[in-house]
Amino acid sequence: MYKEDQFMCEVLDENGLQEFDKIRVIPASGKSYSFSLNRTSVDFITDSLQKEVQSPVIKKLVGRKNEKIHLRLKKVVTETYIGKQNERYLVEVLRGPAMKLNGHYVYNALIERGDEVEISFNKIKFQLTPSQQDKSHFQKYEQAFKSKLPILLYGETGTGKTTLAKKIHTLSGRQGEFVGINISAFSHNIVESELFGHIKGAFTGAFQDKKGVLRQAHGGTLFLDEIDSLPIELQTKLLTFLDDMKVRSVGGQQSHQVDTRIIMATGRNLLSLISKKELRKDFYFRVTSGPTLKLPSLRDEPLLINDFCKEYEVKNEVFIAPKLLAFYQTLPWPGNYRQLKSHLDQKKVFSKGPKLKFDQRDELLIEQSSHLVDIHEDFVSLKEMKSMYAKKVFYTYEQNYTKAAGKLDITPKSLKSLLQAEMNL
Repeated sequence: MYKEDQFMCEVLDENGLQEFDKIRVIPASGKSYSFSLNRTSVDFITDSLQKEVQSPVIKKLVGRKNEKIHLRLKKVVTETYIGKQNERYLVEVLRGPAMKLNGHYVYNALIERGDEVEISFNKIKFQLTPSQQDKSHFQKYEQAFKSKLPILLYGETGTGKTTLAKKIHTLSGRQGEFVGINISAFSHNIVESELFGHIKGAFTGAFQDKKGVLRQAHGGTLFLDEIDSLPIELQTKLLTFLDDMKVRSVGGQQSHQVDTRIIMATGRNLLSLISKKELRKDFYFRVTSGPTLKLPSLRDEPLLINDFCKEYEVKNEVFIAPKLLAFYQTLPWPGNYRQLKSHLDQKKVFSKGPKLKFDQRDELLIEQSSHLVDIHEDFVSLKEMKSMYAKKVFYTYEQNYTKAAGKLDITPKSLKSLLQAEMNL
């Protein structure tokens, strides 16, 4: 029985691997894959041990020729420093070299969410699911969310910054409304009026008083998306507001005291904008005086694609073919969730039934993700063209190496090499 000291017990209670957590296996060659931990034991082996190991659940690893590697992930009972017994997941090497756990060589270890194991040509990641990531964020910043500190959300377009801002507003307990605007949607001469409001006659076209979103969100939360688009002359005015929480309308003489919580979002590196004279240094320090949360892109966290598609299936009563889902996890999705949802919505409309399969719309994704839409401005290499075409044929033939290779008049081995090259471009 494994013993836990107080520190280990606290860590594993909070972050220890649990049943139904996600595990991702990334071999040096071939396709990576993910699965949910729904067993008390899982064996990871190389092909050379296929006939020797008898196990209900076997996951393949890549090794050198005839290399024998056998890892086992299993549920064990541990005893805590106060004599209490817990169930934990242990990974151990049964055959092969020592594994590297988060950079340190070991033969066995109790696993936490977020751990990464490396052995031979393989990586095994014990990942946080999106809900666990949200929970981790919310636990870490719980006090900050309930305070009046400004919050900065950083992430590419479509990563869910608005959705997260709404969640933070809900968790903050503020009774006022959630108000959101995108700064880049307004011309420079209109932004000030949208934020601070104006009085009738303040400028041409000001036919009536306008309250402005800073006052509209009194008692609640104001979400300012693409804060990097705020004109530099208005950064000083917003900075002053963040200091004293007073709003003076354009053309007005009276200031209004408000209680408005500010959440800002950007997809650009704000520090780089300072050197370009697009962002004031004092404004940057004020914007980042509270927590900064970075939202991952689908390109960096392919497992998020799987989770989103599963949720989409339930909400829209459709079935996404497993091979199509695997294809989606190979794409960069520059528009992230927004692009993925729009694509699935389109497929759903034009599909003849509830099952979504690979079609011409998916072929277009390959071209878009490889910048073929801008081919006159940014030519791609012949190697890239060959790899992208091979990928298109491979998924058209439902990931059947033999049929796709036959269509391309090459060997299945050559096709695998082309697909691997496409993944590494």
